[in-house]
Amino acid sequence: MLMKMTPPPWDRSRRRNMETRLRRRIKVALEGIVEIDKYFRHSSALAKGSRFEAEVRDISEDGASIVSEHYLPKESAVGLTVKSSPFGLRQAVTVIGEVCYCNNLDFHRYQCGIKFLSLRMRYRKAINKFASYYNRA
Repeated sequence: MLMKMTPPPWDRSRRRNMETRLRRRIKVALEGIVEIDKYFRHSSALAKGSRFEAEVRDISEDGASIVSEHYLPKESAVGLTVKSSPFGLRQAVTVIGEVCYCNNLDFHRYQCGIKFLSLRMRYRKAINKFASYYNRA
């Protein structure tokens, strides 16, 4: 009798196409503002200052993917403000996150993954509600 062996956890060859995120990402097209502050542990200086606009491509309770004209170093801390209208909130959603990756898309555009380090419970609930509505549609 042949037994089917599962690959060990360190063998990523079979898990390459598997989704490893804990929460489902929701594709969105939202305006966001990224802020790099001198009080964060990894500070970066930009020619235009420490605040710039970015497009939020997808979002979940755990993080977001943004497209920016600025490269963000991995493991740098950033503040991300997302307009709140799609989440049904009166004020903008502001979180502190850590850059997990930043890949070059094309000429002067970067796609960066931001893992949320602090997300208030009401923001988490609003994103969850948005996700459940999105999943039904």
